Amino acid sequence: MADFKTHLLGAALVSGAMATGMAMVSQSEPKAVLGYFALGVAGGILPDIDANSSIPIRIAFKLLSAISAFVVVFHFAAALSLLELMLLGVGAYYLVRHGVFSVFTRFTRHRGVIHSIPAALFAGLLSALIAAEVFAASSVTAWTAGLFVCVGFLVHLILDEIYSVDLLGIRIKRSFGSALNLGTPSNPIGTALLYLGVAGLYWLAPPIDEFATAVTDPAAYQTLAERLRPSDQWFEHVWAELLATVRTAAQTVASLAP
Repeated sequence: MADFKTHLLGAALVSGAMATGMAMVSQSEPKAVLGYFALGVAGGILPDIDANSSIPIRIAFKLLSAISAFVVVFHFAAALSLLELMLLGVGAYYLVRHGVFSVFTRFTRHRGVIHSIPAALFAGLLSALIAAEVFAASSVTAWTAGLFVCVGFLVHLILDEIYSVDLLGIRIKRSFGSALNLGTPSNPIGTALLYLGVAGLYWLAPPIDEFATAVTDPAAYQTLAERLRPSDQWFEHVWAELLATVRTAAQTVASLAP
């Protein structure tokens, strides 16, 4: 099984390549592309939330606890006193951080239903829905966010499968097939609920038509293919800008000289 650093690096490389391609062929703002990249990296460590002592689950539940506390406080902000709000916020934090966390870890096991392809789809669809409903993102933006999360998730599963093969000993480890799968036969109820969740999230998600048109646009892939390699000298524009900057700096220094 790949470790945390490998998952992080793999997701960063794939998400970085996708984000760079997007920056080349689309009109997305740099901050949006950076956000997509971050979501892809987050998706790459997301499958390990089913490992009770993993870094991702600790980070996820700390963030979820803090967010839950603020949501509860903001909901009752106009009706309660400051002391009541503080007590309510602390209570919500500890309820999620310890109560929900305990229930979650009790009913999940590492490389269970969360380590699967439908779980990747679930994570992507949930991300798209949150982007659209909570952050009022457009359908294209929401689905792009979901795509990056889903791809990062799948990168994690693929890396786990790659590390399940001992290339030096030319043998397949027992963990092979436990990550990149369509469900967990030993947990049919959990698998069925996961598929129902995927169907429900797809039904709730924003319309996909505009996003599908953008992703399948032949012109975008043509542009990407044309710019895959430099047409002339490598880093021509970089050298030109660098020389122009040096020339401007030299002229500025010369003008200031006595």
